Order: sequence, then C-alpha cells, then structure tokens
Amino acid sequence: MGSVSLTNVSDMDDEHEACVAALNQLISARSYTSLEQVLNIFQTHFKHEEDLLDQYLYQNHQKSSETKSKQMEVDDAKSTSGFATNIQANMRASHFSDHKRMIQALRQQLSALENIPANEGGSTISETQANHQSRVVSNEFIKQVITDFETHAETYDTYGDSVLAARPTHA
Repeated sequence: MGSVSLTNVSDMDDEHEACVAALNQLISARSYTSLEQVLNIFQTHFKHEEDLLDQYLYQNHQKSSETKSKQMEVDDAKSTSGFATNIQANMRASHFSDHKRMIQALRQQLSALENIPANEGGSTISETQANHQSRVVSNEFIKQVITDFETHAETYDTYGDSVLAARPTHA
C-alpha cells in the first residue's frame, strides 16, 4: 500500500504514515499479531485525530446527544448559523462513526481468529500466544481494511487547512 493524501497537519500525516506501515506489515505477515498492531495504531491515531478535530473544528459539537439536540434547536432558530452548525455536527458524527466502524471490524476479525482452534488438544496460555502468530488473516479482509482506510482518508481527512487556520502558530 502506498501513502494516503496529506492533511498538511504534520502530526496527523506522520500518524497516517504509521498506519500505512502497519497495514503494509499486515499485508506481508497476514498474522494475528500484525492485525492487532493495526488495531492499536488505528485506535491511537483515531483518538488523537478526534481530540484534534474537537479542539479546532468541532468544539461546539462535543456535548452529549441530548445537549446537542437542544443546541441544534437553538441554532436552527438563528437565520444562518443553524445550517452551518448542523453540517458541522453531522460531519463530526459521520467522521467519528467511521472510526468506530473500522475499529469494530478489526476487533471482530481478531475475535474470529481467536476462536479458530489452533490444534486438536487443549492449549496452554503460552501455546495460545504462540498460535496467534500462526493464525492467518485473509487477503479479502486485508483488502477491505485497506480500502476502508483509503476511503476514510479521502472522504474525511481533508481538514488540514481548517485545523492549521484555527491552531495558534506556535502549535
């Protein structure tokens, strides 16, 4: 897998490269451990990205869903800001839901791999850990993870200019 489009936010671009490196390792190894590494890197990156976006783009949309609904009603009463506020809230919800969807798919695949019997007899914990390396992740699943990551980056990770404009120059 090659690189994904740049966001022009250096820490996010560096993390995207780490995600790509983990995906390339998954392509190469096709192992439980490499899939687990993708999950860990995605979780760290998505958390950092969500925090960054909440700080600079979605700061008015971090409230609970009940509070959001009330805020949207107030914003809708305003002539122009209601439309913009709803778009921002929807963008945030859609973007962050896509993170959750990708994480869930990785967790489900890891769980499925854990439930494949490694041998006919019982396993000790050390045997189970060793067998994680021998569990093969399907090429079909790997292709789906890559497609999901690339599509996500193309769809949602175009926020760079907005974040840079909102960030103090020393950040």
